[in-house]
Amino acid sequence: MLEWFNPDCPFVKANHVTTRTMYNTAREAHEQGAVWMAINSGKPGKQGTGHDRNVQAVKDYGIEYPVMLDETGKVGHLYGAKTTPHMFVIDETGTLIYAGAIDNNPSLAPGDVNYVAQALREHAAGKAVSVPETKSYGCAVKY
Repeated sequence: MLEWFNPDCPFVKANHVTTRTMYNTAREAHEQGAVWMAINSGKPGKQGTGHDRNVQAVKDYGIEYPVMLDETGKVGHLYGAKTTPHMFVIDETGTLIYAGAIDNNPSLAPGDVNYVAQALREHAAGKAVSVPETKSYGCAVKY
């Protein structure tokens, strides 16, 4: 699991703090044996960037997984990350099985379909992911 991250983006903050969607989905993924990582591809000096800001966000948001820094944007560009959050589910063989939004509500409220949880459950059941791609929403990655 890869989550593109900017702690100062209202959509990221809502999914981490207000709705706890990221926390709950990451917990479910971990229980299924998945590894979850967040990546901050913000360029130095841009909103929500830097090691210290990530460290503070981990504390403030109660994040229980690594938050990595990609200040050059190299990893973000390789994946085509456009927004924060932008989610990527990669299976155990390294195949991308889902890319897009965390859920189906492009607002600060939770959606009624969590695409990431759905992809994880379908994959764990040996099924093909029924929705392998959606349009991500949120703040633009601050490359």
